[in-house]
Parts: sequence; C-alpha cells; structure tokens
Amino acid sequence: MQVGDLVTVRMSGDMHGVFMVEDCKSGLLVHELSCEEATDMSTKTSIEICESLHVEDRIGRYINHDCDPTCKIQGYKVIALKNMLAGDEVTFDYEENETTISSPFVCRCCGKPIGKKNESR
Repeated sequence: MQVGDLVTVRMSGDMHGVFMVEDCKSGLLVHELSCEEATDMSTKTSIEICESLHVEDRIGRYINHDCDPTCKIQGYKVIALKNMLAGDEVTFDYEENETTISSPFVCRCCGKPIGKKNESR
C-alpha cells in the first residue's frame, strides 16, 4: 500500500474533510505530508512541521481541527492516536501543533475560539 492510500478527501456537511478508506490501528502512519510547498509563514491551509516550517499538502490542507483528535502531526507524518474504522474522519488539534493560526475560528465541537491564545507565542 502506498502512502496516502489510507485516506481520501470528501465533503462532510458544508466543508471538506479527510476520511479513512480502510481501518487503521493507533500508532500507524495515516498520511505522509509532502514537502513540495514549504514556507516559513502560516497560512489557512498549511500544517506546521516544526518551528517556522509550514507545508501545503494536497490532502493535509483538508484535515480539520478537533479537540479530541484522531491523529497527531509528527514531523511530516500524520499518525493515528486511536484505532479508526473506514469512514472515520482524520483530525488533529490545531492548538497542539500550530504556533500561529493564521485564520482563528470558533471550534465546532466545543465552541471555544481556536487560535487566539497562540497569537501571543
């Protein structure tokens, strides 16, 4: 199986999301982020790999935030934090990963502002 075969991008309600196409056990690689487009600035769709390095990935740009995420970002890897079934959404906690969130928003799962606290880091 090639990297990226475990996930697909599709609409979920009024927004895009990334979803599992096969079952996956906790700790496994779900997706490897591309380093083709890298920048030192945060954008609405970038993912922070390490301090001052953000990547734009064709699948990663659609991974949504969740306060109880199914995955975490470790360098260029999206790693499952829990067992997931085909159809489960791939999410990560933006506040755990991003130093600066370029487009703060209100969390859909808990209603708290996301990105406000990180702006002062």
